[in-house]
Amino acid sequence: MTTVTKGGSVRTVLVCMMANNFTLGLMFGSFGALLALNEQAFGEARDTISLGMSAFTTMMGLSALFMGGLVQKFTPRLALALGVSACCCAFLVLSLTSNLVVAFAMWGLLGFGTAMAAILAPVAIAAEHFPDRSGRILGLVNLPVVLFVAPWAITKLVPILGRDGVYLLMAGLLAPVLLLALSLPSTRSGLKDAHRHSAGGMPARLMMARSDFWLITLGIALIAGTGVAFTVHAIPYAETRGLPKPNAALMLSLYSGAGLAGVPLFGWLADKLGPPTALAISAALQSLCWFGLAISSPANFFVIAAVLGLATTPLTTLHGAAMAGLFGAASVSKAMGISFAVKLPFLFAISPAVAYAFVHLNDYRPAILTVSASLLGAFLILVAGLLAARGRAFQPDNTPLAGSRHMGPLEQAAGKHAAVTDQYTTILLSVENGVAYITLNRPEVMNAINQQMVEELLDALDRVDADPDVRAIILTGSGSRAFCAGADVSGGAATFDYANRPEAKRPTKDDGGIYRDAGGRVALRIHDCLKPVIAAINGVAAGAGATIILAADIRIASDTARFAYVFGRRGIVPESASAWFLPRIVGIQTALQWCLTGRIVSANEALARDLVWELCRPDELMDQARSLARTIADNAAPVSVALIRQMLWRLSAADHPMAAHRVDSRLVQEMGPRPDAREGVAAFIEKRSPHFPGRVPRDLPPSYPWWEEPDFS
Repeated sequence: MTTVTKGGSVRTVLVCMMANNFTLGLMFGSFGALLALNEQAFGEARDTISLGMSAFTTMMGLSALFMGGLVQKFTPRLALALGVSACCCAFLVLSLTSNLVVAFAMWGLLGFGTAMAAILAPVAIAAEHFPDRSGRILGLVNLPVVLFVAPWAITKLVPILGRDGVYLLMAGLLAPVLLLALSLPSTRSGLKDAHRHSAGGMPARLMMARSDFWLITLGIALIAGTGVAFTVHAIPYAETRGLPKPNAALMLSLYSGAGLAGVPLFGWLADKLGPPTALAISAALQSLCWFGLAISSPANFFVIAAVLGLATTPLTTLHGAAMAGLFGAASVSKAMGISFAVKLPFLFAISPAVAYAFVHLNDYRPAILTVSASLLGAFLILVAGLLAARGRAFQPDNTPLAGSRHMGPLEQAAGKHAAVTDQYTTILLSVENGVAYITLNRPEVMNAINQQMVEELLDALDRVDADPDVRAIILTGSGSRAFCAGADVSGGAATFDYANRPEAKRPTKDDGGIYRDAGGRVALRIHDCLKPVIAAINGVAAGAGATIILAADIRIASDTARFAYVFGRRGIVPESASAWFLPRIVGIQTALQWCLTGRIVSANEALARDLVWELCRPDELMDQARSLARTIADNAAPVSVALIRQMLWRLSAADHPMAAHRVDSRLVQEMGPRPDAREGVAAFIEKRSPHFPGRVPRDLPPSYPWWEEPDFS
């Protein structure tokens, strides 16, 4: 993780704002205004020229899809500069060519440049550096200043400069923006996240297993397609209804200008109500506005266009905020890419379909009424997506599907190699090749623990323990800032006053009336796991975030990680049973020094004191965690692993080694005749990899467990 100064972040955001305005803004602001001139220049009908916008949006979607997983590896300077330079070149060639095929290619190049400069880079930057207010930051980036001015300005400039001169002017306007992009710092700005489930965050197949992703994306796709249709056809439609061209251009400028208020307004709504709710409100307003365009007199078009712009222009902001909210900074660019790919048919088809209806019916209104109905459908789809996102309550189901003996219950949903449960709201749970990944997923609050996260962690651990094909567990955090910042202190000074919390946010209470420490329940559940647990600590671990990891079998950390046992500084005491775990790991003197001072412990000190086994570069952390998990899964018998971890944890604290001798004697006697022991010896003699048939928990020996679990009360 690279430290980014406040000034550097603000500067990057401002350059992103300029890049967005002079790529996306110029393209959308000019296409409708130059539509008639392009018909004349290329000698083609309106529906054919409208395909230029389809070429633009198609390439924008394809670029987002293929570049989404890569943009996090770029610096802001490279991503923005690449996009701006592509748009500059495209406008320059459009000013020179009279070949329609070349023009389509340039509109496609504009799509690539806009995807890079106006969408992927800004969304990744906002999600990484401003996770708790990404909606407002994207609102600032996407303020449509140029889009507001461009339609009106172009109608004034065309009589002076002509079509070719206008395109040349737009290319010239992008040149200083390119220089500003190149002036940004060349160091990485956190766009490459330490958490890499596979190649750059969550695998695409796991994203696509989520119903809320599909519903929200489909709603966005309908809004996007109809928004493109308005920018292309607003001026021609207004002219068919009797408005002079300058007035029609003014209507489109009002549409864009309203976005100056709509983008920050809906960005704020996204942060307050959630992006899906803001999107649903936007779709409902748009449906009413399109209906009004069809049935109202032209005198009302200016007001309708302003309201429509207020609701439609924030779409890019809401799209980015929605994907950031669903998947976090580590995966947002990839999610945007997949989502844009889903939008392609809508972006490609709706605008030409409206043009086709006009050409054949000589009337825009039937198509406009159809658009209104489709936006009503988008509203309903987004409401369904909102309910899916809010209602992901875990439903444990460990019953194997018929014909799937070689697949664990978690893997059956998506095939042999990967699966994900989409039922959690504060964590992610996925399985790949027998390794379960549990990711704390509240990056907007540095993965702080609340009561819901505790319950979801307990459910996830139950689930993976019961799956016979899960061989190891990796516990990590979402984003690159923090593994877990500790308890969620949004309740203020009364955070630890459990009795005065709302009922749903209180910890579990035992029969004696004592609220059980939430972190302790998680730590004890990890301690009881049948599968080895590897904690991959990707950033700050403080309070409960620094104590729940103590029950893990192996802890590895990013070399930028920091630890803090701050209980004395918060007026409380160590929790998560850390008074038992921490001295056993680092020694009583170190444990006391850390807890009494509450000071920050660096990654290097944590390594020196044996709190962690190994330090890694941030971009290598998950690879090393996977390597450890695979070493265990590929070489050790699952039943043996389950028994070994329980023996070492429980017997190392016994009063006398005789306690260990009794247990290991019985277990060796029970395990010796089993197929696992025979396979282990045979593989060693034959110098080959073992293939152990035993599974956990199915094949645990009769003497397990050999201890009596103590009660809390």
